[in-house]
Amino acid sequence: MNLGSVLFSPSGRISREPFWVGFCCVFIVGWIASELKNETMALFMFILTLYMSISVYGKRLHDLGKSSWNQLNPLVFSVASVVFGGIFSDFFIDKNPAVAIVLFGSALLLPSLIYIAYALMVGLPAGMPGDNKYGPNPLEKTAVSAGAGNG
Repeated sequence: MNLGSVLFSPSGRISREPFWVGFCCVFIVGWIASELKNETMALFMFILTLYMSISVYGKRLHDLGKSSWNQLNPLVFSVASVVFGGIFSDFFIDKNPAVAIVLFGSALLLPSLIYIAYALMVGLPAGMPGDNKYGPNPLEKTAVSAGAGNG
C-alpha cells in the first residue's frame, strides 16, 4: 500500500485496510487544521483535507462498484438537516425557546451522525470481486504480487 497514492490519487480502487488508514490520516490532518491559528495555513490544510478525503472515499467507492459522486449524498443530507433544523427552530423560537434550541442542536448533531454512518457504510463491506470499470481488485493484485516472488 502506497500511502501517497491512497491520499492523493482519486483514481483506482482501495480495499478496507487502506481506506481506514487513509480515513485516520484525513482525520488527523483535519484536526491539525482546526487547531491552527494562522488562517491562511488553516485554509490550505482544509483544502488539503478535502482533497485527501475525496481521494480516499472515491477509491473506496470504486472498490464497491460505485461512482465517486456518491460522496455528495451525506453532504446533501447534512445541509438539508441544518437548513430544516434552522427553519423549524425559527418557527418555535417565539412559542417555546427550549424546543427551538433542541431542534437546532439536533440539526447540528445530525450531520456528524450521518458522516459516521457513511464512513461505516463505505469502509466495512467487502469490495467487488474481480475487476470492475474502475480497475482490478486491489486484494487480488496484492495476492498475485505477493506470490510472484515465491517461484
